[in-house]
Amino acid sequence: MGRSKYLMGPYTDRAGRPMADNHHEVVIHGNHDFAGTGHNAELVTDDKGQTWILYHAVSRANPDGRVLMLDRVTWRKGWPEVRGAEPSRLAERPAWKHRTRKQD
Repeated sequence: MGRSKYLMGPYTDRAGRPMADNHHEVVIHGNHDFAGTGHNAELVTDDKGQTWILYHAVSRANPDGRVLMLDRVTWRKGWPEVRGAEPSRLAERPAWKHRTRKQD
């Protein structure tokens, strides 16, 4: 993971090192239950203002497809972190108000 003030860069990691020199951090890595984590990740904010990350991973127990994962993100000095930097099996859930779709 890295960031830049400008779309075209330069991008740096948390320590300020250039990503062009292969410096980066992984927000979520695999564990004994899941591999290939983090692809197609999206950050969403719930109704209490908490940040969550949606991403997919491959279950090591059933590797024939990907599963959708959801974990809470905390922020430290402006950088996102996931507890343990790995997928959780059981975790809290987002605070969403009950919403219904408009009927046509």
